[in-house]
Amino acid sequence: MKKLSDDAGVALTLISARVVKNRTQGRAEAKPVRDDVEAGETLLSAESVTLRGVRDQRIGQTNEVNYRLSELGDKLRELNLRVSLKVDRDHTDPRYVAVFVKTPNEALRTMSHDELSRYTHGVLAQVAAEPSFASIPTTEVASALATFDSARATRETLYAQESAARGAVHSARLSLIQIINLAFPRLTVIYPKQKALVESFFYKPAKGDTVD
Repeated sequence: MKKLSDDAGVALTLISARVVKNRTQGRAEAKPVRDDVEAGETLLSAESVTLRGVRDQRIGQTNEVNYRLSELGDKLRELNLRVSLKVDRDHTDPRYVAVFVKTPNEALRTMSHDELSRYTHGVLAQVAAEPSFASIPTTEVASALATFDSARATRETLYAQESAARGAVHSARLSLIQIINLAFPRLTVIYPKQKALVESFFYKPAKGDTVD
């Protein structure tokens, strides 16, 4: 039997395990081997489901981050207009420049999410510090920023969970590959001088088979 490579994907590893499990079904003497393979298959399947679930959540949360970014951009543009009107649209006015070192559009285009968050905090602080801007409302910008930062924090948590789940899948996959590869010599001992039978317990891709 050709051993499974450590590079074998999850799908190939699982189908290889299922072939061993199904082909040894009902053979009492092979039950210890079958039980080990089944346990490894169950673990890898469970870890794969966990990874898929966390990855789907993370992808969805990325959409949420992008949506909240769009909301924040809208609120920053509205604030920019209000500040601009206060200085009679003179964007060289030191009061305007102190608030908007970059226009919202430029900030949204060139800054990372972390930089944009810091930029917005700075904008809010400068508006609050300028007495002539006291009547300009900033609550909506502050709320949009808080929601944006919260969405990003949630995504970072999901990234960490996804990384851990990916590691668990990797570990379970390698463990199952080892179990399957060791099953061959174990079954050879159980069925001596029955090479064809033992080989029939293992998955051998037919020409044209696509698994991973």
